[in-house]
Amino acid sequence: MAQPVDGIILVKTMKDVVYVGRPVFASPTDSETTLLGLFKVESDGSHAKRVKVRLGAYSVDRVQILEGLQPGDRVILSDMAKYDGYDRVRLE
Repeated sequence: MAQPVDGIILVKTMKDVVYVGRPVFASPTDSETTLLGLFKVESDGSHAKRVKVRLGAYSVDRVQILEGLQPGDRVILSDMAKYDGYDRVRLE
């Protein structure tokens, strides 16, 4: 009798990279030349500012950051499309 098995297939290992959870709108079809706008949480914790980010390699739930963020930066990964006309938002 067959038994179900959950597993992870390791395709590639990358060292010394900056990564975040995969933003809801990010697609592996985006090229490494594409700059996407993500909201980075400011140090006061009550505002977030839009920053341009260049994405690299994708996994199911994470994406490599090639440019635009530093280790420790916090970003909003949920759909922020309704704020496309804004460069800064207040967090509550």
